[in-house]
Amino acid sequence: MDEKAQQRFNQLAALCGCSDQQSEQFIATFNALEPVEKARMNPIQFARKAQLDSAMVVDLFVRGAWEGLFEFGWESVCPLCGAVTHDHSHLDQLPEESFYCAFCDQDAESALDETIEVTFAPNLGVHDQPFDPHSDFHDYLRYFTSTGFNYFEHLHSYQSRHMVGHERLEPGAGTSLHVTLEPGAVYRLICLDIHSAVTLVVHDEPARSAPLEPLFTLKPAGFAQPPMTVAPGQANLQVVNGTEQRVWIRLIKMDMAEIAQFLQSRQEPIFAQRLTADRLLSNQIFRDLYGIQDLIPDLKLRIRSITMLFTDLKGSTALYERTGDLAAYRMVRDHFDYLKQVVKETNGAVVKTMGDAIMATFTTPADGVRAAIAMHRAMSRYTEQIAPEKLGLKVGIHTGPALTVNAGERLDFFGQTVNVAARVQALADAAEICLSPDVAKGASCQELLQQAGYRATTEQHILKGIQGESTVLRYRASNT
Repeated sequence: MDEKAQQRFNQLAALCGCSDQQSEQFIATFNALEPVEKARMNPIQFARKAQLDSAMVVDLFVRGAWEGLFEFGWESVCPLCGAVTHDHSHLDQLPEESFYCAFCDQDAESALDETIEVTFAPNLGVHDQPFDPHSDFHDYLRYFTSTGFNYFEHLHSYQSRHMVGHERLEPGAGTSLHVTLEPGAVYRLICLDIHSAVTLVVHDEPARSAPLEPLFTLKPAGFAQPPMTVAPGQANLQVVNGTEQRVWIRLIKMDMAEIAQFLQSRQEPIFAQRLTADRLLSNQIFRDLYGIQDLIPDLKLRIRSITMLFTDLKGSTALYERTGDLAAYRMVRDHFDYLKQVVKETNGAVVKTMGDAIMATFTTPADGVRAAIAMHRAMSRYTEQIAPEKLGLKVGIHTGPALTVNAGERLDFFGQTVNVAARVQALADAAEICLSPDVAKGASCQELLQQAGYRATTEQHILKGIQGESTVLRYRASNT
């Protein structure tokens, strides 16, 4: 990072509340990264290297992207092999339903909290020369593999042992891969640059006397040839790069038994220490800065699990009658400021305000519960300031799948999870937290509430729009 870029970064770091030392740690870590690491910077791993808080580092990257120091990468990542199958510069370019992995030859569901990752790269107008993933084959594999994939070494070992050949091709260039196709084997000719592959299934029969010489043409949309069934023996695979970019092609012999054994024997999580897209949508700085960017009108992206928190004020109507519109409005606005600060400090984001209520999202139930507890503490302090006026906060939380949709000026959420969260909140009274069972059974949630002095009662309710009775857990502090 040059001197001018460092000055700009120090200014935005100050806006994020960073000390001079923290800013220096960030810059030193950035400068020490390898070129391939800079090309896809994983904020969570970056924070660990820099010995900084991960939430702070995410905020720095987000604000840095807004200031033009960095660029977003919205990546579709295969849940089986960790391959970065598609890299998008904008959120609304993400596939709504599924995407294809050329290495695994399978479609994967597009889910913001599981298969979509966010990384950052230096803005080339500010930083170093562009990284070329084709300069080194090992870097090429790293570049097209998620930095959060725990099994890169296993994958690299598999590819090294089973790769029959590989070649880097300039635009318009061609090559010939001289191979011996084994009877009964399956080969895949793969190009990750274009996210395309061709499968060759070899007959279990006597070898040919003359070499096979099939032609494979790589076009911008992928390989033009369909899967092929061929006879065993010598082959000269003719591959032509019909695109306008440099690419790397690989021929791999697929060992299905080894792949199956690997999938069954994995014990560690497949991914760790990565920024999934749902976490960014629950980042307050991202929402504040990018909430009104131009998005396609019918944007719909899935999240398998997100925690929704709704609040409401008890006593606000009477407050307007007693104090008048202006004074009451100021108190409601001040209470919003308290709640928004709590949400940000607990790794969440306020999606919208509605009258005197807010809707906020979190990536885990535990963060939602932490926020609810902290909100009540903040409101208790605030009501002491405005005495004798009294305001009570009512909080409800639910977690589940949802759709991210374009709501005109912001990214909003749609689905039954949103409806249930709102209905659960409607059951809460002042100083209470109502939870659905899905939240209550979340990791650490019960412990957090118990440590904060909350006691629970379990109730059955009919929630509007929900068939049958629903279980709701009502929590109230022991001292209230």
